Amino acid sequence: MARHLQIPQTIRELLEQGAHVLVNVSGGKDSDAMLKLLWDAYTLHGWRGDFRVVTCDLQRNEWDFSLPHIQKFVSETTGKQVEVIRREQGDLVDQWWTRYRTLQQEGRADRVPPWSSASARFCTKAQKEAQVNKFIVKHYPQDALILSCIGIRADESPARKHKQVVQAYTQSPTAPTKNRHVNRWLPIHEFSLSDVWSTLGWTLERLEALRSEVKANIQPGDREGLYALLKTWNYHANPVYALGNDRCSCRLCVLANQNDLRNGILWNPDHYRDLVELELTSGFSFQQGRWLAEMQPDLLSDEQRQRWTQLRQTAPQASVKIATKPISPVQLTLPW
Repeated sequence: MARHLQIPQTIRELLEQGAHVLVNVSGGKDSDAMLKLLWDAYTLHGWRGDFRVVTCDLQRNEWDFSLPHIQKFVSETTGKQVEVIRREQGDLVDQWWTRYRTLQQEGRADRVPPWSSASARFCTKAQKEAQVNKFIVKHYPQDALILSCIGIRADESPARKHKQVVQAYTQSPTAPTKNRHVNRWLPIHEFSLSDVWSTLGWTLERLEALRSEVKANIQPGDREGLYALLKTWNYHANPVYALGNDRCSCRLCVLANQNDLRNGILWNPDHYRDLVELELTSGFSFQQGRWLAEMQPDLLSDEQRQRWTQLRQTAPQASVKIATKPISPVQLTLPW
């Protein structure tokens, strides 16, 4: 049975004052469930503020399933169009390469990896949070009340477990919080994985059955066959979960588990080769202790395989090469 949305008293009071609802969606199951529940509540209670849906397009790093899914799901759920925003200075691949070149200029490229990580999530800061800040400044008037809703759940990680469900941004001297009253709300923070899927009309058992059929019948890259199979199941969530992914994030994410990385590689071989190129150039593995290059070498170019072999021969400890100092994440305006 689907779980109901619990609305804290603080949020109720803000909504009664006319707070605008800004729903951040990513194409993942959590943001889908959050959007559905928030729209149901918005129409039920007749809140006066605007209801807008925004997504940060990660461009080359984004699964090609994600944006079409977001556009379709948002339209069918709310009758609205999702507002797509992007980092104008380039995507995450550009950002990693720029970071590498900067490290070279500073003489630190042999000690500091170009990749983002759990402790240095500048990818999230620059590609998502900073872009949402700009959106808020552009689209909401000064002194507006804004609820920025994010589908973070407590059981995803220890760090997320301890996040506040409602948090007002009052300390930053920069926009949007200087002249706009922004509150972050995590509407489904206490939801379990089962709660999320039941909100979308699925049980975990049925999802596993679908995954088994996909694994048995669909070859990596066969998008037409995958969509045809999903239609027979009346499946409307992001196709990446039908492939067996635990998370829907970048096609290849620095925080992904080995299963999700494997799916990302097999379904996106060109992107895989692009990221391996930075591994080979920088001498740092994509994840600490895990090289993309060694996960699926048959998909690499001949030249990349030769360079990988040479790297392993000349630097046998390369697979555990890490930064000599921990890297602090860049702090931007909305630290959700």
